[in-house]
Amino acid sequence: MSRFYIEKNESKASIESRKIKIFPNLFGLGISKISYFLVIIIAEISLIAPRNFFTLFGHELRISITYFFIVVLIIHLILFYLVRGKITIQKDVVSDKFVGFIIIWWVIAFFSTLINPIIYPGLVPYFFENLVNLFKWSSGLVFLLIGLKLIKWKEDDLKIIIDLLIFTSTIISIILLIRYNLFSSYSQLTGNLSWLFWEDIAKHEIPEVLAMISIMTVSIISEQSNLLKKIFYFLSFAIIITVIMFFFSRETYVTIFVGLLTLLIVKDMKRINKFIIFIIFLASFFVLIQLNFGQFIIWTIKEFYINSNIALSFRIDRWVSAIKIGLEHPLIGVGFSGFQYFVGPSGGTSAHNAYLQAFVVGGIPGFFIFIAVITNLFVAVRKCLRCSRHFIKAFSEGLFSILIGYLSSALFSDHFFTFYYFSLIFWGLFAVLVVVVKKNSENNINQLL
Repeated sequence: MSRFYIEKNESKASIESRKIKIFPNLFGLGISKISYFLVIIIAEISLIAPRNFFTLFGHELRISITYFFIVVLIIHLILFYLVRGKITIQKDVVSDKFVGFIIIWWVIAFFSTLINPIIYPGLVPYFFENLVNLFKWSSGLVFLLIGLKLIKWKEDDLKIIIDLLIFTSTIISIILLIRYNLFSSYSQLTGNLSWLFWEDIAKHEIPEVLAMISIMTVSIISEQSNLLKKIFYFLSFAIIITVIMFFFSRETYVTIFVGLLTLLIVKDMKRINKFIIFIIFLASFFVLIQLNFGQFIIWTIKEFYINSNIALSFRIDRWVSAIKIGLEHPLIGVGFSGFQYFVGPSGGTSAHNAYLQAFVVGGIPGFFIFIAVITNLFVAVRKCLRCSRHFIKAFSEGLFSILIGYLSSALFSDHFFTFYYFSLIFWGLFAVLVVVVKKNSENNINQLL
């Protein structure tokens, strides 16, 4: 009787384990982990949420549901501390220098936000907008530090969050395809439909986030042994890439192209396989641009919204303006919203270059601290590539490729500053990964001892 009972329980356990392999299992996670996952998922869902504003002292401010959930997460941790009396802070997950650079980066931005309206009265009308942007950006950094220092992640947590993100990205992509009837209207985007086509959603961040998820999906497909999951990942990747094409984002195309090439270089496979895949990748790219849809994409990149030559000239003007502003205010910069004041209404709201935007926001100190943060970020993710666990290694390869792609496209966009939802998702994935890799390496050392 006891033998039958054990076999019955084992069969149930095996069935449950097979279910878990196909669908994410959130049961058994602590409240902190679930709250953390909710912030990441809601950040992605918020990409297609309509823009809502409320008025404060005559200024329109954006409502952010994601920001609310981060505040809830912080309150939960504070209450946890009050009830339990302590919070265990994880050490040596990343270098102390990295955390120090993050804190200094925040201090510089905070100081420039508060002091500049006093020095330059013309910045007073931008103060509330500047303050809101600072709080949103700060919440992203706090979210990163919570994930790095206060939550003990496991490899299963990493699998759950990537499955949730891929599933959410697929649903979002399908909603966009249906909502805007893209397949039947793409040829009319430059005619009947205007640039306001995407105005009611976070049109700049959607392709960037989808690019992140698509490269991650490609990276972990090779690791999967479950056929259903492989099929799901392939279908998701196809749907997501299709939607990205309709955004006509030059920056995103750079991200994807550089990211996929980087993934091909760092992916753990035989040289001959890399060569074959590289040839197939280039051949597919050239075939695509020869097809009608590919020709349409190329033509649209040149003509949609603004001619490509004009766009390049426009960006160069912004870069020159950003350098000029940074040199004129080298010690404390001009804060998040100062660019538009010093350039004027026709000069845009940002430098369209993450590195120059750091120069504008925090002056020379802010620029060098930003470079230090990016350098330490690069080193931390690169170390994760050494992990021998198959899924973790595939995840690390994907995140590393994403980072290289974004650092390249950051020459033309404001990543890590104005892309709030993108930053939350990226920082969240980074925090989970490095904690899991650290724990895995400690377990390997204990086994050797």
